[in-house]
Order: sequence, then structure tokens, then C-alpha cells
Amino acid sequence: MRMNMKYSAAAIIAASSLSLTYACGDSGGSGDEGSSTESSGDGAGGNGTAGGNTGGDGGTFLNTGGGQGGDGGHCQDLLVEADQVLLPSDIIFVIDNSGSMGEETASVEQNINTNFAHIIGASALDYQVIMVTRHGTSNTQVCIGPPLSNSTNCSQPPGEVPGQFYHYNAQIESHDALCSALDTLYGSAAGGRADLDGNHVNGWNAVLRQEAVKVFVAITDDGIDCHCPSTGSYGCTSPALDLFDIDDNDNDPDGKTVAEDWDQKLMALAPAQFGTLADRNYVFYSIVGMQENTNPQDPYQWYDPIVESTCGTACVAPGTGYQWLSMGTQVLRFPVSQYASYDSVFQDMAAGVVEGAQVPCDINITDPQGQELDWNTVKVVYTPGDGAGDEKFDNVGSEGACGLTESGFWVDEVNLVVHLCPNTCGVVTDDNDAELNVVIDCGGIAN
Repeated sequence: MRMNMKYSAAAIIAASSLSLTYACGDSGGSGDEGSSTESSGDGAGGNGTAGGNTGGDGGTFLNTGGGQGGDGGHCQDLLVEADQVLLPSDIIFVIDNSGSMGEETASVEQNINTNFAHIIGASALDYQVIMVTRHGTSNTQVCIGPPLSNSTNCSQPPGEVPGQFYHYNAQIESHDALCSALDTLYGSAAGGRADLDGNHVNGWNAVLRQEAVKVFVAITDDGIDCHCPSTGSYGCTSPALDLFDIDDNDNDPDGKTVAEDWDQKLMALAPAQFGTLADRNYVFYSIVGMQENTNPQDPYQWYDPIVESTCGTACVAPGTGYQWLSMGTQVLRFPVSQYASYDSVFQDMAAGVVEGAQVPCDINITDPQGQELDWNTVKVVYTPGDGAGDEKFDNVGSEGACGLTESGFWVDEVNLVVHLCPNTCGVVTDDNDAELNVVIDCGGIAN
């Protein structure tokens, strides 16, 4: 469930969170309990489950930076009703074109329309796909056909569909997918790697939508080892990436370092698109060379440990840096060797993208016209859509105290955010007809 904002008092809407403006009542006035809203989503870039998410607190590893009237001390009502509304999504595929990727590339081409674009399109999600990979006719090059693109002759430049499909034609080598993604972001106009067809001189950043959730999908059978400026085959040319060196060394600790470094560099280059340390606006799916799960067709969840073993002779390295980006933004990881069953991989990803387009269960509170909020008075009341009666949620004090409660929240007083606990978020977001009311006293006056 996503909240469609319908206020009985003024409010400010942010792209991927809710920012509520409270007005304190006049002396002697009266008012009902104030209400705000909740939002849905399993949280990718923060508070998510395996399905994916947007923004939030940035995941598990990434560094993060009116009630009753009378005396005028309470805030006026804010009422929000539930409705199914999805944020737009920009989906960026970065695909390895090295010689070992032939079968994987063929399966990507086969599934991108039938098991990805079709599922997302059927959800009514406003989405567009951006390919960053080599276009062409060889078995390691990628040519996406209709209906997603207009390409009917793969020997010609990609047939783009404005607002739906774009292709930044660039060779992605074994180890440099992350560096290449950054190097092509602003294109040749900024000194980065040029599109091989001479298109997108301002980079693929130019087609991103600021309000959209950004969804990366990296597909490779190798690890990360690239240097900026370029030293050999694996690197980049953009002046903005000077001295940016990353190497996951196919192990867990170095993979974490790579993920953190890339995460910070990405947001430093385009914070309006990808968010900040405190509020990320992207998630990162990995289809990489790690060993298959116990059931080979099952993905790894974000909370599963890093896999340092590879998927046999079909894979070169486990891609620990990519895995950490998926874990940190709390979305799924898949073994690249399962190309024969990419239909289920792309179906799972598509479902996650749709679910992740829902706003997280975070309620951002703005300064109520200079009045001080009394955080000890926060009340969250859930009204189920089935008419079962109101339920008052409990302030559990902190995220760590949430446990499995389905009726709890906690307050971040520093960043002025009321967070629903994960299981509580699930309960409310599954109820399309729910209402969620939040009341905070201003002026430091308790009920």
C-alpha cells in the first residue's frame, strides 16, 4: 500500500518520503487528533526486505550520515488516506561484455521483455530502462528488441524509445562495471567515456528523472578491480573520478570497502538523483559469479552472508563488492550461472522493483513554524480498512527494539522522523484501505 496524500492541513510532499508541516492551534481553539501518513515499501536503500526498496536509511552496512485544543499547544489535524500509487522507477542495467558472458547475454535478451518489462508494465508502474553495455550482434553484445526498444536491426545503433528505453553503447570489461557506470554518468561532455554511436554526450544522467527510484542491475561473472584514471583495460577517463581505485579482491572485507567507496562516490556525483548518506534513492541488484544457493534457483536474501565461493567453472569470481551493494540496499542477489532459468530471476527482480517503488514507512516531520515538538507525546493510530477498530501503536524507543512487533514505531528526534517497525510496516502496507494518524504536541505541552 502507498499513501495518496489528502490533507486537511498544509503539507509538503517529498519525492520518496513524506514531509509534514504542522500548524499550532489558536488559544481556545479545538481540534481532533492530528494525523499524518505512512507509506509502503519493503525498503531497498534502507529498511527493505528482499523485494527491494527506495531511499531509507541506506541499508545495513552503508555509512549514514493536533490534538485537543484549549491552550494552543497542540497541532492541527493532518489526515491521509491510503491508495495504491507507485513512484516512478529508472532501471539501469550494467552488463559485462567479456568473452565468458555469451550464454548469460543471450538469456538477458530473451528475458528482458517477456519476464521483466512485461511484469513491470502490467503493474502500471511508470518505468524506463537504461542499458549501459555494448550494443551489437555478437554473442557478448546486447541488443534489446521490441516492444521495449525499437531495434529491429542489431547491426544498427540502438532503437531507443524516449521515456521508455535508452541504450548507452559502451564496452563493459570483466572488472570495470562499477567504474564504467560512473564514467558514463555524465558522458563525453564531462570527459567521461563516450557512447560508441556518438549519442548521449551528456551521459545517461540526462535521461534520469529526479523523482524516480533508481534501480541498478549489474550482470557479470567476475570481480571488481578498476582504477581512475585508467591503467590498462579497466578504468575510466572522467576528471571527476581521478584517483578513484576499487578492488574487492574476491573477499568479504574488501568487497564491503568497495561498496562503501562506490556508494559515496555515486551520491557525491549526483545527490539529487541518488540521494545522500542519510537518505539514499537507489537499490542495487546483483547477478554475479557467486556459488548457487542450496536450491540453485533460489536467490540470496539481503541478510544472507557474503558468498566467497564461485559458481564452478562457469564463473571467474564471486563479485563480493556487488554483493555488498545488494546487501546494503537490502535487495536480492542471484548467481549468474543460472542463465537457463533467468525467467525466474527476472520475475523476482521485477516484483521487487514494483514493490520497491512504494514509499518506505517513514514519516518526516518539518519544523512546525518554529515551535518545539514534544517527542514524548508522539501517538500513532492505525485504522484498519476492514473496520475492525482503531489500534494504537507503541513507541518501542529504537529500531533495535522493534523485534517482531506488528504494532510498533520509533522516533529519530535528530532527523525528525517517525519510523514504523518493519513488521508493523508490513501490516499497514498490506491494507489498501487503511488510515494512519500521527499526533505530536507542539510547544512542549503533553496531552
